[in-house]
Amino acid sequence: RLIEIIYSETERLDGIVKDFLSLARPISPEKRKVSVPSVIKEIALSLGKQNKELILNLEEAEIETDERAFRSAVENLIRNAFQWANSKVAVSCKSDRETLEITIEDDGPGVAEEEKERIFEPFYSKNPQGSGLGLPIVKRFVIENKGTIQVERSSLGGAKFVMRIPLKVEKKG
Repeated sequence: RLIEIIYSETERLDGIVKDFLSLARPISPEKRKVSVPSVIKEIALSLGKQNKELILNLEEAEIETDERAFRSAVENLIRNAFQWANSKVAVSCKSDRETLEITIEDDGPGVAEEEKERIFEPFYSKNPQGSGLGLPIVKRFVIENKGTIQVERSSLGGAKFVMRIPLKVEKKG
């Protein structure tokens, strides 16, 4: 039993250190094409279903970005959805020629109106096991890529995070 506790705490601390390093490390200027559905499927597989229904609605989409930063942002959103969901998590992605849109929803308690901005502040967390670094990592990725992140009420009853990233950044002449 003690070994299980040590292992669990080691995993939790490893996650906090990785999140802290991800937030502190500059986003790489090197960009490469990333298949969005592939990344989402890999993340979902690595996190497991955690006794929750996972609904995927993934259109084919590619983004040219820092893959490590993109993966970290998406993983933090999906991990949060699993942590707060009662029984369902839905992830979708779609793109047109201008914008990539990733939506992550759950059927948990949702985000109170007065907390919608605070949840993106470093070290703010309502989860006693959370470090408060996951959503700031998402926000940083979005800002660095000239995108937006919105928090709404999900049709499933919980939180709905909508991340929009422009696919073509205007070059200043």
